Amino acid sequence: MKLQYLIIIFLLIMTPIYIVFSKYIDVQIDNIKVQNMYDSRLNNATYDAVKGFQSNTINSYMYVPQTRVKFAKAAVNSFFTSLNLAFGFNGETSSLMNEYVPAVVLTMYDGYYIYAPFVNTLTNAEDIDDEYKDKSTLTDLKPYITYSCNYEKGSKNYIITYSLDNYIIVDEFDKNNGYAHTRHEGYLIGLDQYGGFNYNTSREITSFTFNGINFSNHTTEKLKEYLMDAEGNGRFYFYTIRNGTKYYYSEERLTNHPTNDSYIFYIDDSGNRQKQCINYNIQANKEKFESYYNEIKNNTLAFQYYRDAYLFSTWVKNNLNGLNAGGSSSSIINLENYDNYEFTAIDNIFGDIDSNIEDSDSKFNQHRRDVIRAVIQTNLSTAISGFSTYSNAEGNTEFIMPKISEEDWDLLENNVCMVTFLQGFPIGDRIYNNYSVVPNTKTKEYVDEDDIYVIKDDNTYAKINEKDYSLKNTLEYSPAVWKINFELRKIGEKMYAPMCYSDEPPTPYLESYSSMIGDNLDNITNSDIYKYIRTKSDDIKRAYYMALGRERKGMFRFTNYGD
Repeated sequence: MKLQYLIIIFLLIMTPIYIVFSKYIDVQIDNIKVQNMYDSRLNNATYDAVKGFQSNTINSYMYVPQTRVKFAKAAVNSFFTSLNLAFGFNGETSSLMNEYVPAVVLTMYDGYYIYAPFVNTLTNAEDIDDEYKDKSTLTDLKPYITYSCNYEKGSKNYIITYSLDNYIIVDEFDKNNGYAHTRHEGYLIGLDQYGGFNYNTSREITSFTFNGINFSNHTTEKLKEYLMDAEGNGRFYFYTIRNGTKYYYSEERLTNHPTNDSYIFYIDDSGNRQKQCINYNIQANKEKFESYYNEIKNNTLAFQYYRDAYLFSTWVKNNLNGLNAGGSSSSIINLENYDNYEFTAIDNIFGDIDSNIEDSDSKFNQHRRDVIRAVIQTNLSTAISGFSTYSNAEGNTEFIMPKISEEDWDLLENNVCMVTFLQGFPIGDRIYNNYSVVPNTKTKEYVDEDDIYVIKDDNTYAKINEKDYSLKNTLEYSPAVWKINFELRKIGEKMYAPMCYSDEPPTPYLESYSSMIGDNLDNITNSDIYKYIRTKSDDIKRAYYMALGRERKGMFRFTNYGD
């Protein structure tokens, strides 16, 4: 057969294949473009929600259970609004994309919320508004789920609730005593970092060293901030922190009060000043006032933090030593509660208590992250798979939990985050199924070890690992502060800085340029700030330890709300 005939036959065969294949490639390219566009819209909507959450918390002066729920719901609403607008839905179609979002997750300090549909159950439905009738389907935040795990050791059961740092809550149940319940909680810190203890006649700790830094009940600070009222008038006030709320001391004259008594006040969520107690001659009021006043004038929060951590860590060593995870010798019970999740085998979870249990690579932290993953994965998978019952998405989509990458699990195990899911939306010949994880780097939920910033002698604040700086040592408190305190606050329509270095006019600290752009910083291997700090000079160690202890001791906790 002549060559030209073979060429013709080849073209007749290959041309349709080429056309079909080319068309297929074009379709796949278009699908990828649409996929990327949807990914971008999902990420942007999630980011918008997190920014809103940050703004609400920064401008909130109090942090209470109602505040957390309110801001969480506002963040979810912001996400749905942004997502629907991104897809061009508003007016009567403003909630169309809700049918394709099986769950929204907000991870917090010691647990998380899932926003998803559920069947409500009430015992007194007739007394409740129509929206909340028994057996009705609601889409809302489900009850808060803690990062908890159940263990058995001898005659004791322990339910341990973990957090995003080295704080745990231990609920102890004695099987030999009718499951009598005792609660223990605190921070875990390696015991061999302590030494040089002194005690008073009541055997209470009065001083010690921590990594070579001296702490005593006379190690005091006088904290102060610049406050502005709704009329734009401001001044500096000394304060202390109790359970996440700052209490300020004022000597200003009280309106309609017969004497010029001083008083303690706090700022409510509306930005208004509320009197906590007044110093006048009624004994009960005077005693309450003096407890705040003495703490403000002689703040020992840092000393209390390290002292209490030592005592709690000692209790953990004496009682939880020998608890194992995973493998044949696991102490974990009720694995069915975690959908038979395979916990990493760890011999003696708290075995590092004598050394550096707070380090990121300790046995404790490995298991802590494992528990957080197990709890999130178990409940989230159930919520997403159950969404098929409630959704009106096209084609009777079966909603399933996508595989979350290790990088995103690392974010979830160590940060306050929002996780959103978008599934069932058609893209050409496929169905869209993806998720977005956005960490909240400005949160009052907890004091991250990396968020302690030093105050330099040039009146800027910087990351602790910035190179070649001198501390500002003329302050009445340690020259290091939780970074969220430097954020601008809002009173009415006005913005102001609470951390200022001069009175007239009030002049705010600015962030160091090197820290802002990430230049001239020491590398912290695996983001383990504890190991890094141990290598620094005593003045930097003292500033860091004082600030971390002070801020953590004063932070909000649900277990002591109302104290």
